[in-house]
Amino acid sequence: MGIDLELISQVGAYSFKNEHELLKSIKELSHLFNHSRDKLADYLDDEKLCSAYLYFYFMTYLPKFQKCIELLGPNFRTQIQGSALIDIGAGPGTLFHSQNWPGFSLYAVENSKVMIDIGKKLAHITSLNIQWNKQVQEEKRCLFFTHSLNEMGEKEAFEYMEAYSPQNVVLIEPGTKESFHKILGFRKQILERGYNVQYPCPSNDVCPMQGQDDWCHQIIQVRQLPEIERLCQKLQMDRRNQPAVLHWYSREKKQIQYALITRVFAETKFSFEWQVCCENKLQKVQLMKKELDKKQQKLIKSWQAGQQIQFEVLKHMQGFLRITLI
Repeated sequence: MGIDLELISQVGAYSFKNEHELLKSIKELSHLFNHSRDKLADYLDDEKLCSAYLYFYFMTYLPKFQKCIELLGPNFRTQIQGSALIDIGAGPGTLFHSQNWPGFSLYAVENSKVMIDIGKKLAHITSLNIQWNKQVQEEKRCLFFTHSLNEMGEKEAFEYMEAYSPQNVVLIEPGTKESFHKILGFRKQILERGYNVQYPCPSNDVCPMQGQDDWCHQIIQVRQLPEIERLCQKLQMDRRNQPAVLHWYSREKKQIQYALITRVFAETKFSFEWQVCCENKLQKVQLMKKELDKKQQKLIKSWQAGQQIQFEVLKHMQGFLRITLI
């Protein structure tokens, strides 16, 4: 069942008197998320703010989370087949509503009673079987932190790791510099515990952005429903291009080696140019357009930070490598 604002109005914990009140509440939430993170937990007990989250952030995260899972590649679903999916800080079940999860058992871990009540109503209407704060029966497990690790910190995150002993761990976190450098600490610890980076890093080596005034993130380009886009315009908030820090760790070793685009430079008349992370080193590369047909150029033009590529080096130039894709 498709989720739209008419459906959302049926499950919210608070009925907004008019659109002005809704927009005001969304702005209040936005201020909390961006400027008062020390008070972030306060909104989880507020029916009005949780409902505002549902109308705006839940709805705009649905396509974002879907694209994030797609970025992990087809091997991700193959590896987690037969796993219980456990979302830590699940909110109203955003991740599980973002796409179909056929054959998976879904477990939501959430502390907010308001969010749980909303999530149960929503899952009932959409016929989605989500188990809330229940004991996990399956031995094979995949743990998700969806915009929650940056709030709880490493210590609490590893308490969940110890409680669930997952074979796979996925982080979908805000694409900010602060969030990224917090996640580097988590990355170091999880690698020490025997996990391997499957995405985005080419290897388990030290991140080349460690200690740098820079950060590795992905730009998630999505389409929003027209009614959501209208809210975005009134709020003057861009929810079509959403930055994220997306990581996937597994007990299994990485099967295929890729380079990761970490920065897209301005396209020239003759070439595409990127900064890539390859063997955990940052390198500028250039791909000449003359070896591509129009369809390939159109596809490559859409690539953003977070895209994985495989290439061969054609020539070592001054300050960059000229490459061909394989």
